[in-house]
Amino acid sequence: MTNYKLRREEWARAGHLMASETLFVGVGKCGGAITNRIQRRGYRAFYINTAFGDFVELERVSDSQLYAIPEAGGCNKDRELAKDLVADNAAEIISIFNSRYPSFKNYFFVFSLGGGTGSGMTPALAKYMAQQGKKVSLIIVLPTRQENRKPSANAYACLAEIEEMMPYLCNVYIVDNEKEESKEEVNEMIADCIDSVLSLTEHVGVTSDRSSFDGLKPCDDTENRALIHTQGVVQVAKLSSSQSGDAQEPYKIEPLSCMAQADDDAPKVCDEMAISIAYAHKDNFQTAQLYQEFGRPSADIKIGLNTSNDSLVYVFGKEIPKSVSERLEQWIVDFDRDAFDISSAPKFTKDFTKESKSVDVSAIKDPFGLSRRTETGNKKFFEKPNPFVDTLSTAPPTNTKNKNKNGKMKQSNPFA
Repeated sequence: MTNYKLRREEWARAGHLMASETLFVGVGKCGGAITNRIQRRGYRAFYINTAFGDFVELERVSDSQLYAIPEAGGCNKDRELAKDLVADNAAEIISIFNSRYPSFKNYFFVFSLGGGTGSGMTPALAKYMAQQGKKVSLIIVLPTRQENRKPSANAYACLAEIEEMMPYLCNVYIVDNEKEESKEEVNEMIADCIDSVLSLTEHVGVTSDRSSFDGLKPCDDTENRALIHTQGVVQVAKLSSSQSGDAQEPYKIEPLSCMAQADDDAPKVCDEMAISIAYAHKDNFQTAQLYQEFGRPSADIKIGLNTSNDSLVYVFGKEIPKSVSERLEQWIVDFDRDAFDISSAPKFTKDFTKESKSVDVSAIKDPFGLSRRTETGNKKFFEKPNPFVDTLSTAPPTNTKNKNKNGKMKQSNPFA
C-alpha cells in the first residue's frame, strides 16, 4: 500500500509539478468526501460547505482547510439559497484562496450536481477563478435514479450552467453513480483515476525504452500540465488483459464504470489522449487499438507508468454527452408522472388527464434561477451585471475581445 505521507514528502523534495500547482476544492458533502480521498493521495485540498456538521466525516484535515458559510445551516438541496449564500460570502472565500494558496495555478472543483450547496455555489466560484487566470477543472457527480425529483432537476439546471461555461473550463470529469452500489468504492475509484492522470511522470524513471510503449516516449511535466489544461469532457476507460492470458492478444478496452461515457453515435475525435499503464501491461501496448476505439488525437499519446494493477486511458476534449441530460430530463418527467397515482381516480378523471399530464419544468426553463434573484443581497462582491445573462453569449476567454490590455480576461460578476 502506498504511504501517501512519504509520497507527499518525496514530491516536495522533487518539486512534483502537479502536486505543487493543483488545489482540489470540495464543495458540499459529496464533493468533500471525494476530495478527502484525493487529499489522502498527497494533494492539497480545501473544503467549503453550508453545514459545519458535514465536515465531521473528513479525515486528516485542519481548521485552515475548512470554510463553513456563517449561520447557513445547510441548503437542503435549494440551489437558489446556495447562490445567495455564495454571493454574500464570495469576498471572504476568494480572499482565502488568494492568501492561503497564492501559488496554485490549477483548481479542481469537486461537487454533486444534485445537491444544493455544491451545484448552487460552485459554478460562480469556478467562473470567477477562471476569470482571474486560474486553470479551472470540474469533477461533477450525477444523481441516481433512486433519489427524488429535486436532485434530478438540480442536476439538469446545473448542467445547463456548466455547458454555457465550457469555454472557461479545462478538464470536466462526469461521475456516474448509477453504475456502482457503494459510494465509498466510487469515491476511491475517482481518486485513483484523478491521481493516475496527474502523476503520469512519477514513475518515468522505471524505463525509457520506447519499444515498451509502441514507439512513444514517456510523458514529461510540461506535457502532463498541458493535458489537464485541455478543454472539454474527459472520457476514461480501462485496459484489461485478455481472458485467455495470451500476452500477444490485444487488451480489452472497457469504460471505467464510475465515469459517464461518450454517446454511442459520438464522433471518434479527441484533442489529446493519455494512458497510465500498469507496469505489468507495458510490454503489450498497441496504439492502433486505441486509435480504432477513440480516434486519433491531434498530438502523440502521453504515456505514464503506475504501480497499480489497472491501466487507464484518458480521452480529452469531448463534449458533454447528450445522453446525460436526456436521462435527467426523462427522470424529471417520470417523477412528475408518478407523483399522482391516477389508477384510483374516477374514470372521467382518467380520461381527462390521460393526455394532459405535463411536466413542471420551471427548474429547467430558468436554470440559472434568474426569476428568483433579487436586487439586494447579491452585489456585495461586485457591482457588475450577471455574466450568465450578459457575457456568456460572447466569445470564450481565448478571444482577445474578452481580454484587457494586459492580456487577462475581463471580469464580470459571477455572483450577481
